Amino acid sequence: MSTLAKINSESNLTTFKFGSHEIRMINKDGEPWFVAHDVCSALEIQNITQAIERLDDDERSVFNIGHQDDINVVSESGMYTLVLRCRDAIKQGSVPHQFRKWVTGEVLPAIRKAGSDHSSMISGLSFNGRILMTVENGTVASQKILHSDEEVLTLDTFMELAQKAGYLIIHKENLLNMKNSWKY
Repeated sequence: MSTLAKINSESNLTTFKFGSHEIRMINKDGEPWFVAHDVCSALEIQNITQAIERLDDDERSVFNIGHQDDINVVSESGMYTLVLRCRDAIKQGSVPHQFRKWVTGEVLPAIRKAGSDHSSMISGLSFNGRILMTVENGTVASQKILHSDEEVLTLDTFMELAQKAGYLIIHKENLLNMKNSWKY
């Protein structure tokens, strides 16, 4: 399952990708709280309101992420409770089972490793594949999952390989200087 964390530092919101689902996480008082609707959708829980009401008071809360109305969130313990109550979470191959394995094997260890520093969360996630990500001003500008037949090189590695292959590499600035110094 490919995992990618997208971080929005303004709202203290981190979005994890689980298949076609986005699981939003909020850092509330140094603890991870997950958007209840996202977790329930990933677990294929139909009656989200009832699932949230059945949680203990300390496992659920309401949070305002700024531009939207208040949203229901569940603590790490609340998420475990939702997973454990889901019958299919122990049925190998089911989506809830895959979700449970993903959360316990990747997401929560990454959160623990990163602590409250969300920027290091991306590097803490394991991934069965490779992701090419462009980061501009601390924000993910673009991302692409790389297939096994695709390679990414740093500029230095590309230049080195091109020179070994017999290409003459001239930087644009040097070319302009050379052009101006030519005499006919």
